[in-house]
Amino acid sequence: MRDGNVVPIEAVVVSAYRVPTATPESDGTFEWDSTTLVLVDIHAAGLRGLGYSYADKPTATLVYERFVNLLVGRDALAIAARWRDMRGDIRNLGGPGIAAMAISAVDNALWDWKAKFLGLPLVCRCPVIAHRRCMLRRHARRVRRSTSSISSITFASNKCCSTAFACRPTAS
Repeated sequence: MRDGNVVPIEAVVVSAYRVPTATPESDGTFEWDSTTLVLVDIHAAGLRGLGYSYADKPTATLVYERFVNLLVGRDALAIAARWRDMRGDIRNLGGPGIAAMAISAVDNALWDWKAKFLGLPLVCRCPVIAHRRCMLRRHARRVRRSTSSISSITFASNKCCSTAFACRPTAS
C-alpha cells in the first residue's frame, strides 16, 4: 500500500458489448434478440477489477463521461467513499435507471479489485453477500440439528466473515 494505506485508482476502462440471444426472448411485454453488457475494468496496484451491468450503451457513456475522471487518483480501498462520490456526481441526473446501473457496474469492479488486492474470495469482501452467507450457515445449523436427512451438508468455515456484519454463530 502507498501513502498511508491509500491505493490510487490508475485507470477506469469501460466498454459496452451487444450480445445476441440464441433465440428471441420476451418478458410478456416486450421481445428482444440481444442484450447489452456494460463492462467496467478498474486498474490499481497492478491488479484489475471487473464489474458489469446489463444496460444499454448510454450507461457506458455515463461511466466514461462522469466517473472516469472522478475516480482516477482516488483510493480504490475506500469503496463506500467512491460510491458517495458517484452518487453526488449524478445528483441532478436522478438516482434510478441508467445512473444506478452505471454506479453498480463500477461498484462491482471495485469490490472485485479489493478482493483480489486482499487475496480473498469476493464473497468474503462483499458485506451483503458475507452477511447472507453467514445467515445461511446459521439456518443450516438449525436445520441440521432438527433434520437428520440433510446432516451431511457442509458449509465453508466462518473465517472470512467479519463480526462487523453480525456473522458470528448464534448461541445454541
